Order: sequence, then C-alpha cells, then structure tokens
Amino acid sequence: MGNLDHLKLLRTDMEANGWTISSFIFVYKNIKYVVLVKLFIGPIKKLDQYALVQLEFMKYNDIQDNYIVEANSNGLIDDIKSIRKYFEIAYSPNLGQLMKQFAQTLNSVVPPSSSKSK
Repeated sequence: MGNLDHLKLLRTDMEANGWTISSFIFVYKNIKYVVLVKLFIGPIKKLDQYALVQLEFMKYNDIQDNYIVEANSNGLIDDIKSIRKYFEIAYSPNLGQLMKQFAQTLNSVVPPSSSKSK
C-alpha cells in the first residue's frame, strides 16, 4: 500500500515509555479524525502476524463513527474496499497509487514518539 514508517518509531517509543495507547489528529478530505494507536496488549489481539499496532480512526465530530484496523510500516492491513468505504475514496483505475498516497498522508502526521502525541 504505502509507507507508514513512523508507526514503527512510535511503537518502539511507546514500548520504551510503558505506554499502551497514544493518539494523534488526522485530517483527510476535510474530515478530522482522532486516531488511537494501540499496542497488542491485554484484550487487543493481533490478527495479522505482520501487524505493528492497531489503529482506531474516529470522526472528530462523531466518535461513534469509527474504523478499527491493524497496520504495519507498509500500510493499513485490510481489504481496499473497506478502507475506501470508511474514508470515502472513490474507485479509480490507479487505486494502488491512491492507497500509497493515503498512507503517505497518514504517515506525515503520525508522531514518531509518544511524547509528541496530542
């Protein structure tokens, strides 16, 4: 999909500081999301062996409207249709490039350390 290398840095920092959850704000297509970054501890179980963290996207103005997905440094780990549906990404013949751009946009706001999270 794309490159989310900041997730690996954030996870390492969270582990070093004893944090199990962190958060940041993500704006995509003029919609503001609160993103929770969760380590796989306790009730949060890893489904994909390559997942680094679990992300929970919640619309800022309606936190009940959420999307939970695992992610690694390559991108979100889910079928493209589910990602497109939640983030309202229209189908396009160059969908692979759109998903890469989405991941790069997300990566640009992922804090590399938990101390920089909001």
